Amino acid sequence: MGKIVPLVTLLVSLAVGSTASAAPSPRPVPEPSASAATDGAAPPVHLALHKAVYDLSLARAERGGIVAFAGSLTFRVDAACTGWTNSVHLDVMVRNSQGLETNNVMEYSAWESFDGNDLSFYSRLLSNDRVQEITEGSVRRDAKPKAGVQPIIARFVKPEAEDVVVAAGALFPNAYTRGVVQAGLEGRPFMSASLFDGSVPGAGSLVATALTPVTSDPSAKRLDSPLLKTRGWMVSMAYFLSGDEGADGSSGDGVSSHELRGVLHENGVISDMVLDYGSFSVNAKLKSLEALPQPDCGG
Repeated sequence: MGKIVPLVTLLVSLAVGSTASAAPSPRPVPEPSASAATDGAAPPVHLALHKAVYDLSLARAERGGIVAFAGSLTFRVDAACTGWTNSVHLDVMVRNSQGLETNNVMEYSAWESFDGNDLSFYSRLLSNDRVQEITEGSVRRDAKPKAGVQPIIARFVKPEAEDVVVAAGALFPNAYTRGVVQAGLEGRPFMSASLFDGSVPGAGSLVATALTPVTSDPSAKRLDSPLLKTRGWMVSMAYFLSGDEGADGSSGDGVSSHELRGVLHENGVISDMVLDYGSFSVNAKLKSLEALPQPDCGG
């Protein structure tokens, strides 16, 4: 699958939403507005449950590499009564300069507790209908850590049983999404943090995000959805895979492995995107967007 694998790693952080604070069960909430802030504080973050489908196409490629790239990407951001759930389905046909065509499929699903301390994940990678890799595991952050910095251990059961140390301050997908939106609401132009989603084996990525406010989203003219009629920011997210960090100066050559550019809305929806891998880039055009209902948890 080559560089197709990090594509989902890059996108998963935007495929999951969370509320500003944990709750025993999700409840419908009004859209935040500027008037909700008091004493200069940013309004709370309320991210929408939704299903988004994107058409994928090749934007550019260096000579001698990929010559065709087409397919679809589907996000489903949902919630159960015990935590957030999300799924990603990626299905693309890739052709290289030698004429070899490959159908690549990746499926990812995850559950994250409302308090952001537990994450269970599963992903399956197929190439021409043959399973290439299955990744499965879980990670738990101690809700009441002892004195000192406590490592976070991700326990993989597939592709092989392995315990991986995750950065102590790493965020799971919900928390990272919330953090980016919170940064935008507070007027901060930059956010950087370690992200772990379990979509590929390893300790995660360092993600550096730059935000610029936008006054309109072109996709809102194409799709008549209330989910796109909210505040947003043009985000540029640079991903530094584990062992190749550089944004914080800790190690590596400072060159990201891949980047995402697109408009992120305050409800967590991201519209049209460009996914840049250096030697090639992919356009992800939002084809359809559907709001999903809150779960009925009683009470």
